[in-house]
Amino acid sequence: IAFHDRDVAMDKGAIERLLNDLGKGVRYMTAGEYCAYLHSTVARDPSPSESLALSLMYDDHYCRHFDSHESTWTLHLSDELRSSLKSQQPEKQTVVVPRGLGRHILNVSAEGVLLRRGS
Repeated sequence: IAFHDRDVAMDKGAIERLLNDLGKGVRYMTAGEYCAYLHSTVARDPSPSESLALSLMYDDHYCRHFDSHESTWTLHLSDELRSSLKSQQPEKQTVVVPRGLGRHILNVSAEGVLLRRGS
C-alpha cells in the first residue's frame, strides 16, 4: 500500500483511517526492511550434499536492515521434493533467519530444515 503526501495535505486523518481500515493481523514493515527483502538473493547452494541446500545472501548495503533484525521466509516444498527426501515435513514452513549480513545456508533434508551461516 502506498499513499501520497497530497492525501495528508487534504485530510490529516487519511493515514490513520487507511491503517485502521486494514484491520487486525496486518504486519507493517519499514522501507528499509522491504528493500532488504527485495535485494536478498536466493539460489541453490553448489556445495555437495544429499539434501537440498539454498544460499540466502544479504549484501551489506541494500540488506543492512537484516544486520540488526531477523528475517522471516516462507519455504514451500514441492510434493516431488518431499517424496525424494522421503520426508514427512509439511509443504509450507516458516524459516526465521537470525540477524546478520552475508550468506546463510538453508539445508532441507529428511530430518528437517537446518540453517547455518555460510562462508
